[in-house]
Formats: sequence, C-alpha cells, structure tokens
Amino acid sequence: MLKLVKTAVDGCSRDQQFLRRQVGDRFTAHWSPAVLARNVNLRAGAWMRIAAQGGPAGMVAREMLIKAYGCDVTPGVVFEGAFHLPHPVGIVIGEGAVIGDGVTIYQNVTIGANRKGQYPRLGRDVTIYPSSVVVGNIEVGEGSVIGAELFVGRSVPAGTTVTESLR
Repeated sequence: MLKLVKTAVDGCSRDQQFLRRQVGDRFTAHWSPAVLARNVNLRAGAWMRIAAQGGPAGMVAREMLIKAYGCDVTPGVVFEGAFHLPHPVGIVIGEGAVIGDGVTIYQNVTIGANRKGQYPRLGRDVTIYPSSVVVGNIEVGEGSVIGAELFVGRSVPAGTTVTESLR
C-alpha cells in the first residue's frame, strides 16, 4: 500500500512540474496535499496511477475514477513520466497502453486494444485532443499531435500533426 501511495505522490509531483513548465507560475513549485486538493487533473492523475498498479487499492482507485470522472484505467497501463489531463472526463486507457513522458490527453479519449488485443505506445510530448480513439499495436511518435474526433489505428511518425483518421 505504501508503494502505491509513493507512486501516486511521485507522479503528482512530476505532473505538477510538467504543468508548471507548460503554463507557468500558476502552479506552485512544490507538491503538497493542498495542491492535490485544488487541482482536478492532478487528483485524476493520482487515481489513474494507482488504478494502473492493480490489486485491491487499484480496484478502489478505478472505481473512484469511474464514479468521479467517468474515466477508466485498467491495471497494466504504464505511465513513463508526467502527464497532463486538462479536462479529466471520459478518458479510457486499456491495460497494455504505454503513456510516454509529457503526454497531454484531453476529454473523451480512448487509448485501447485492437481486435488482436494489442495496445498503442505514446511517445514523449504527444497531445491527443478531445474525442479521439487511438488503438492497436501502433506507435505515436514523439511530439505528435492527434486532432479532435479522430480514429488512429496506424502508427504516427514523430512530429506529425494528424488531421484526419488513420485506419
């Protein structure tokens, strides 16, 4: 249980530093429970990290995510570093997904499996805008941007802006 709490706190601290780099001094430089209490995307991120670890605490965290945010993160998701959830509502991330450092995920995004049960890997500094679906054994390259309401089922090279669905 202590390991899960440490994972969540360490993750919140990384997320907060990432947000500070993104939006400036609106976020304090040091993590504290008060910062977590004030910031909905940091709270959702903490629950996501705990849910991804699985076990009894992961099950409770997953339930909290579903009830409080309409989000679902299954055990086995790998968060490689900081991430940003500007509007943490309706986000679904499946068990084999890998989320790189500095990823931004907007509302109603699904990151999941294809019919073969294979999951995507998101590189560093990827941004996924609202209502997009990213599925399958694909790589979304570093610095890529996936526009709103798109289906992405093929790999995306680094630095690409996706403006139409890739089936």
